[in-house]
Amino acid sequence: MKKTIIAALAAVVLGFTAMAQEKNPSDTVALPQDVQMMRVAGELVKYGYAKSQALPLIQAVEIYQAVGEGNFNGEKANNESASKDSSVSYDISQIIADAAELAEGDTNLLALVENLKTKATRGATSNYEVHRDCVSANSTDEYRIQFRGGESAIVVVSGDGDTDLDLYVYDRNGNLVCSDTDFSDDCVAVWNPRYTQTYTIRIKNRGRVANVYRMAVN
Repeated sequence: MKKTIIAALAAVVLGFTAMAQEKNPSDTVALPQDVQMMRVAGELVKYGYAKSQALPLIQAVEIYQAVGEGNFNGEKANNESASKDSSVSYDISQIIADAAELAEGDTNLLALVENLKTKATRGATSNYEVHRDCVSANSTDEYRIQFRGGESAIVVVSGDGDTDLDLYVYDRNGNLVCSDTDFSDDCVAVWNPRYTQTYTIRIKNRGRVANVYRMAVN
């Protein structure tokens, strides 16, 4: 049943594409399935908190656990982090705790929550490094991250839903490689580096309040 739900959620985002080739940023590519699922998870987190429902939070954690997450090895250029009392969390432990609170009295949902806790203690291997942060209103968070040549480079950002976030990727010469500038705070960039180099990743908050976000990079 759970696999069916997750598969159905994946279908929602099958049409999403991201700007890709470094040589020609106007090209588009289909997003890998794990990227699609992380986008779904971000939407589920926002929905679960907005509607005070445990099941979307549980499903989001299932996706994050399936994809896995590793330690972030990038460098944040602006070391300051904004603070915000957000109703949305992207910390898996906190999401599980909040899901348990919302599921109180429902034995089936509580059983699912307990299963998440068991999986959390096992750890997970992942090709993605995850960083959680908060970008101030009308501000930009900037990172330096190395990506390997000859492999697809991926950045996935999920915000807390309060503002529009835009994502920009620049090569070491300052050239814009790709971007995601729609009117949401769910952003994806996928491109193909010709050789290993450090890229500049910028997350721009277009809103008047801070935005708590999760960034995953491969």
